[in-house]
Amino acid sequence: MLRHTRRTGTAFAAAALLALTGAAAADAATPAQTATAKDVTSGPFTFTFTAQRAAEAKENAATGTFDAVGRLGTLPLMDLHGPITCLNVRGNRMGLFYPVAQSNPALFSQIMMGVLIYMSVDGKGHATAIEFLPVPFTKVKSCAPTAGTLLPATGAASLTS
Repeated sequence: MLRHTRRTGTAFAAAALLALTGAAAADAATPAQTATAKDVTSGPFTFTFTAQRAAEAKENAATGTFDAVGRLGTLPLMDLHGPITCLNVRGNRMGLFYPVAQSNPALFSQIMMGVLIYMSVDGKGHATAIEFLPVPFTKVKSCAPTAGTLLPATGAASLTS
């Protein structure tokens, strides 16, 4: 258990450092990229998003919207919403970032935080794994997908690059 916690903590720290410093691989010539998810579920959270990045655009020039709802049975835990500002699709994995613009409870949007999201898909239009990392900043230079431990996920999703 302790080893898994260390690995996950190390992956979170590395992802946050990459996002802050932009130390991920430099943007080479890139095709247009898109990522979508419709009611992707992992644990108590359901995610829906659409993201796009123009050809040759830097990954932190993406646009789109992100919505997450957390529920414990029928009890609402939180709702998070925000504009997607970073997208990086690599094969069947992607990373994206959104600053929390609106939330319920309002605390999350008031403390000016963002969330890095990493997702894998199976090529048949289904999400297979997702990870989310709340961070104390609202802009990133990079959101490259990590090789960290992802949580099981189900739902319709697609990635194009």
